[in-house]
Amino acid sequence: MAKFPFQASGRVLLHIRKHPRDPAIRENGVRSKLTAALLVFVGLSVPATAEEDLQFWFPTQIIHPLTDDLSVSMQAEIRLKDDISDFGELVLKPALNYHIDEQWGFSFGYKYIDKGGKPNEQDPWQEFIYSTAYKDLMVKQQVRLEQRLIDGIDGMIPRVRLLTHLAHQIGDSPYYLSGFGAVRFNMNDKGQGPVSGFEQLRLYAAVGRHLNEHVQVELGYLWRYERERSGTSSLSDHAIHLQMVIHTDKKKGLKPAPRDVYR
Repeated sequence: MAKFPFQASGRVLLHIRKHPRDPAIRENGVRSKLTAALLVFVGLSVPATAEEDLQFWFPTQIIHPLTDDLSVSMQAEIRLKDDISDFGELVLKPALNYHIDEQWGFSFGYKYIDKGGKPNEQDPWQEFIYSTAYKDLMVKQQVRLEQRLIDGIDGMIPRVRLLTHLAHQIGDSPYYLSGFGAVRFNMNDKGQGPVSGFEQLRLYAAVGRHLNEHVQVELGYLWRYERERSGTSSLSDHAIHLQMVIHTDKKKGLKPAPRDVYR
């Protein structure tokens, strides 16, 4: 296992300059700060010691519009573990996405995880998305409910995921900055498998580029902290994250938009 001289921090700073007379922008700022405060709280509760590993995650996503308001997406992701020397997981995630308006969206889908020797997992899920923008900064907030079905564990384990995603165009270039923070909570305890309550924290930062009107890529770093059931053990994974997103229809401009990537 790779040993790193540092422990990633869960602190997230989100500051948006806003006009005090604009209630819409002020309301969005409050939502964003509440989410950031939650990430800080969870991050401060993470123990300083955990079993660390260097990994490589390679998700590829295809997005196909059916109508102006409806699209389907399919994501396949390979994860390598043990200092990028061994197969970790294969994740398949199809989804149907409905764009209620320019700000609100709803998605539902299915996630299958092949864990390479560990019990596999199947998760039907539903998600609300709220998006807004301030100049070139896009803020997207997602609330997801998953129904976890894990091999060898009877019944279903509901899990809630809260995610805040930021993206910012770099001038008039095809490059942009991207990042997110996400926390995951299991809603019950089966006595085996996932722990109840807070389970996972993820922090991500990347540089993206629109290669053309159909393809964009992101190269970044993802830190995942996960509580384990056995005693006080926990995992701290440092992942090189390379993502490719393919749009079957031409994108409208190069600025990041809520429909660019479904996380």
